[in-house]
Amino acid sequence: MDNRIKKHAEVLLKYSLDIKKGEKLLIAGDLVTLPLIKESYRLAVELGALPQVMINSEEQIKYVPASIKKAFETVDASLSFFGGSNTRMLSNVNPEKIKLSAQGFSEITRIFFERSAKKELKWCCTMFPNQANAQEANMSISEYEDFVYGAGYIDRKDPIAKWKEIEKKQEGICNILNGKKRLRIISKDTDLKMSIEGRKWVNCCGKANFPDGEVFTGPVEDSAEGHIRFSFPGIYGGREIEDIQLTFEKGKVIKAVAAKGEELLEQLLETDKGARYVGEIAAGTNYNIQ
Repeated sequence: MDNRIKKHAEVLLKYSLDIKKGEKLLIAGDLVTLPLIKESYRLAVELGALPQVMINSEEQIKYVPASIKKAFETVDASLSFFGGSNTRMLSNVNPEKIKLSAQGFSEITRIFFERSAKKELKWCCTMFPNQANAQEANMSISEYEDFVYGAGYIDRKDPIAKWKEIEKKQEGICNILNGKKRLRIISKDTDLKMSIEGRKWVNCCGKANFPDGEVFTGPVEDSAEGHIRFSFPGIYGGREIEDIQLTFEKGKVIKAVAAKGEELLEQLLETDKGARYVGEIAAGTNYNIQ
């Protein structure tokens, strides 16, 4: 096994999730992530935790097995691995069905966020380098492995020490931003203003998303005004939405256009009553992600 996989699992369990003896851990991922699943399982047992594995598969639209719901209601920690054999598997799926699938999983999402907010559930998700995602990045698998492990500082002698250093540095950034009232983003085809008064900035230092490196907050819900154009595509379920342009009034998207995937964009904006509002605004700090 690539020694970096062992180090990856060690950072996730000992730093990101800080797994304790007796804690119930749910490990989920596609078959291609099996090397990291196995090493995480082995280490969890060594730490005295109680791991269980869920191999991701396609389910019927809007159907969520009771066993999955029960797992999210009872485990102490959730560890999810990104990576699959085909990043374009939903390319020809009707956007309406993608919307229905998201709605069907909404009960799990509600349980997940409610338990997370109450500090009853620790969670972390990460990318396992694989052929499909390497192709998406126009890289060989070895180049992509170097990229992902480099972004997580797994290639360092002591990656946990590095992430603790990042945590301290970003805390200073959050302390500065916590006292601000307004945020404005100006770029090509973009002029977007919003209120951040009274909102707390969160230090993302590898505890939940891994690799990480950002600070974020949720702006005042009805405050976003202006327009924004994205130079990178939005990707949902392996489907790309290119050249997204959004116009906001009183916090809500009132106009959305895209050069490709506009129908899917509209369906996603109709997922629920909050889908047209800005839930999060962030600044990235990880310069190993180019």
